[in-house]
Amino acid sequence: MQLWSDFRLALRGLIKQPRFTIVAALTLALGIGSVTAIFSVVNGILLTPLPYPNADRLVNIWSHAPGIGLQQFPLSPDLYFFFKRESHSFEETTTFQRRGADLTESTNPESVPALQATHTYFATLGIAPARGQVFTAEHDKPGGPNVTVISDRLWQRRFGGRADVVGSTLQIGGEATTILGIMPANLDESGSPDLWMPARLDTAQPPTGSFGWYVIARLKPGIAVTAADAELNGLMKRISRAFRAPTIARS
Repeated sequence: MQLWSDFRLALRGLIKQPRFTIVAALTLALGIGSVTAIFSVVNGILLTPLPYPNADRLVNIWSHAPGIGLQQFPLSPDLYFFFKRESHSFEETTTFQRRGADLTESTNPESVPALQATHTYFATLGIAPARGQVFTAEHDKPGGPNVTVISDRLWQRRFGGRADVVGSTLQIGGEATTILGIMPANLDESGSPDLWMPARLDTAQPPTGSFGWYVIARLKPGIAVTAADAELNGLMKRISRAFRAPTIARS
């Protein structure tokens, strides 16, 4: 399953049987002219115990559209920021995309797996770099600086574990990119990211209808699954009413 594969890149040790599901009803009109698709469920899966603090509070949120035969697919940034802004059940949330990145130094070019994520990614998972720092809100703005955090595996393979790597630059896609930090070695596994880079999404005008972003959230301490479920259902009713509202023709 593609979603399963994608989340193995972000988190280690996902189990095949979720402990619980967060469900919320969502109705959206998509398409051109009279074509309409009904999105009926937003799902969440709790992860197994992971090497992160209070990992039993981590959930994954995705879309489910049986009306068009799609069982699981990612969210759109506008929906992510709506949840983040309006929900009170979650301590922190993040959204990210998997992508490839080309390291373009002429002496040793290669393509590596990467994640493009909001700066809240690391706080949501409760992970910290082994060296240096992770990117912040200042780095994660549209037009922000080219920065990255690298894996221990890439640090060892490409830089020989040199102590002076943090603060140096790496050519990614032909652009000089500053290395801010190095993640712990226990995050390395087959297919896991070698680079983490800021998403730099515009929070005021996020992309709409771009269903390619995965979402992880951390439940607040003491928040029951049923409470989070009820809140998401209420938010979905609100946004579905907005999408169904009639448009006013303008001359």
